[in-house]
Amino acid sequence: MKKTNVVVGGGIAGIVTAYYLAKAGKPVILLEKSKDLGGLLRSKNIEGNYFDYGTHILRESGVDELDKFLFDGLNLKKFDYLKYGTYNTGLFEGNGFLTDQALSDQNKKLALEELITISKGYNVGNPSSLEDQLINEFGEKYTQLLVNPVIKKLFFHESSALSPNAHLLFGLSRLIVSTPDETKKLKANSYLDAKLAYHSSKEVLSAVKALYPTKGGVGVWIDNLEKKLLNLGVKIIKGEEFKIDGDKKSIQSLITELDVYDIESLYWTVPPIFLFFELGLEKPKSKPPQRLSSIIVDLVFEGDYLTDLYYFQVYDPNLASFRVTCYDNYNPENGSNSNLKRISVEFLSADLEIDRVKFEVLAKSELIAMEIVQSTVVLKIVNVDVVKGGFPIPTPEFRDATNLMVDEIKSIENLQLFGKASGRVWFMNDVLMEIHNHFSA
Repeated sequence: MKKTNVVVGGGIAGIVTAYYLAKAGKPVILLEKSKDLGGLLRSKNIEGNYFDYGTHILRESGVDELDKFLFDGLNLKKFDYLKYGTYNTGLFEGNGFLTDQALSDQNKKLALEELITISKGYNVGNPSSLEDQLINEFGEKYTQLLVNPVIKKLFFHESSALSPNAHLLFGLSRLIVSTPDETKKLKANSYLDAKLAYHSSKEVLSAVKALYPTKGGVGVWIDNLEKKLLNLGVKIIKGEEFKIDGDKKSIQSLITELDVYDIESLYWTVPPIFLFFELGLEKPKSKPPQRLSSIIVDLVFEGDYLTDLYYFQVYDPNLASFRVTCYDNYNPENGSNSNLKRISVEFLSADLEIDRVKFEVLAKSELIAMEIVQSTVVLKIVNVDVVKGGFPIPTPEFRDATNLMVDEIKSIENLQLFGKASGRVWFMNDVLMEIHNHFSA
């Protein structure tokens, strides 16, 4: 029987992996457990209005061959820069990093002086927790007064209970401090340049553009990629049960509901624990990770946004929402009714049971409290999506258990881990480059 290459996971990592394999003339099967490819890179059409499962504005990779596969064949809007910001006691519209605007003038001064002192003798060290890392990199005052309250809001854990680098998941790698002119001077120092962000995203324009389909939502992009894979001869299996047969030495076969395939190589792009289940391997002895659920509340209203931002992070510890998307600011052709504006509010929750009504009320009240809409508008809830337990809390125990699993299976001779499975990269473009570099080596 002819051997085939199997890619598990129909998110963007799996899609791009399948593309490179097919382009090289190899037989490929792409497996996705749900009925659609893309994961959260999907769209909902509700009464003629498109909403995405979260904020997903695309970005070119800068690799011509890869970008041709990703974006050719679509009508796309290109943005010189993204209009995104943050909210923390007030809306900051210049850039999407955490600002010091919530601090008193005295604390702003003391925290910045401490950071400047750190920049003169920085020692990387080996932090045991996220809190150690933050204090080491930003200083104790910025950490305790500014960053830690945001960490507690987003992860429902103190930073002392989280793994290093957990803050990168929510864009907390840099701070916006002081004044625009002072920031430019401070960024002449290479250390401070890596820790401070400009007050305006216009100051960091790139040849690599942000993109979004002119009609439909981000799901249009995924549908286009699926068609390209089919044209390349990729066999796509969605929504079916399957089994992977193998051991610690090699992967032998794929068993689906209709057939059995001999495997040449297996490319795994979902969390490694699922491969342990498939192969019957003994998992590391640790507690199951605590998981957060995400809740996305989609609304429409008649009137105008009170901001021209495309989206913004809500870092305010006194508010429950963590991100707001104003679709019609960057894609006004996306709705069937030009009088209606679309908006999504995202939340994270540690609750085992999700009270949808609670989050509907919060979405409406917080949009008004943040002055994103007029207090007099009628906000109509059109949809509430709940993704239960989709976000594991990155504690040291979870990190160590994941690393142990990766170490145990990475020696399997015909197995390659990408994306979430590899544990090496965090963001979409980093995942794309990881895959591109592997196949281009």
